[in-house]
Parts: sequence; structure tokens; C-alpha cells
Amino acid sequence: MRLINIAVALLLSLPSNTIATGNFYPLSYNANLTVADCNGASALTLSSILADNINSVNTTSSSSNTTITPSSAIIPCGVCAVADLNQETPTLTAPHGIDIQGMLYVPSTSVGILETAHLIVQESPR
Repeated sequence: MRLINIAVALLLSLPSNTIATGNFYPLSYNANLTVADCNGASALTLSSILADNINSVNTTSSSSNTTITPSSAIIPCGVCAVADLNQETPTLTAPHGIDIQGMLYVPSTSVGILETAHLIVQESPR
């Protein structure tokens, strides 16, 4: 799926059994997080978060004889991750899903494909 407008793309991909109830707001530790934080030193790229997640799953599973259930890639609380979709990185793949606890920013100049098993957006009910 090409991401032209992330809001439209996410709405189109929601399963029919997903519903939103009540009013939800950003988690308290994200209260002061803005798009400006996505350009600062604390911003991470989504590709680096996904690579770290895949590497940790591969390292853990090869160092033991137990079955490992892979976990979602996590965008940490209070952190902005920039979806770095461009000509150099035309596709980002999250085979075990993405758990957004902080902020995922998709710049308007992004062109590419974000493939994920699921997308969890953490919010707080009020």
C-alpha cells in the first residue's frame, strides 16, 4: 500500500472488528511531544527501530534453544520516530508489528511502503 496520506491509509487498513470508544488523549509522558521534536537529537528513524527489533529477535533466538515469540517494534515513550521512507529506503517492514508509545511522524515528502503485521497506537482514556 502506498502511503500518500497516512491518516487515510490507516483508516482504510483497520479491521472491521476494531472500534474506538470514548475520548482518548496522548499518554502523559507524550504531553509535550511535538512535530518539532522529530527534527531534534532525540528523534529516531523508524528504520533503525525496526532493524534493532529484528536484530534482537535474531540474537535471542540463536543464543538459546527455547522458542522465542517475537515482539512488536516499540517506538518508546516521549520519543519521535520519523518514517524514513524515500528512494534509499522505499519499503519499511515490521513483520511483528509496531507499538507506538511515543510518536510516529510521516513527513509529507515520504514516498514508499510501510508493511506491518499490526499497528498499536497507545493512548490514554479520559
